[in-house]
Amino acid sequence: MSQESDSLKLRLFSRTHEVAGIANALSACYGFTGEKEPIKTYAYPWMTSFPSRKRVASLREEISEALRYESSILMELVQSLQERRTSKPGRRWGTATKNLLSYIRGLENDGVQDREYLELFRQEVLLFQKDWKKLRRLS
Repeated sequence: MSQESDSLKLRLFSRTHEVAGIANALSACYGFTGEKEPIKTYAYPWMTSFPSRKRVASLREEISEALRYESSILMELVQSLQERRTSKPGRRWGTATKNLLSYIRGLENDGVQDREYLELFRQEVLLFQKDWKKLRRLS
C-alpha cells in the first residue's frame, strides 16, 4: 500500500510539472507582453495636464495571470507532499484544479483560436485530478 502511494505521489509530481509547464506557456501566449505605448505629443499645452490613463488588462491577460498563480499553488502543494510536510492532500488541491478547469472554459468562451492547446491542458488537468483523487482515497 505504501509502495502504491509513493508511485502515485511520483506520478502526481510529474503531472504537476506538466500542468505547470502548459499553464506557463499559455500565460506567456495570452499575457501582456509589456510593450509600452508610444508617447503622444499634444498640440495644445492644456492637454498635458490631464491625468494619463492606465492600461487595463484584458480578460485573457487576467486569466493568464490566474493560470500562472494556480499552477504555482499546485507546485507548492506537491512539493510539500514530496518533502513529507503533509501526509495527505487536502481540499485545497481540488479547488486549484477546479479553478484551472474554469480558466480553460473562460479562455474558450473568450474566443481563443488555438483550442488544441486548451484541450491538451484540460486533459492534463483531468489526469492530475484523477491521480489526486486516487491518492486521497489511499491516504
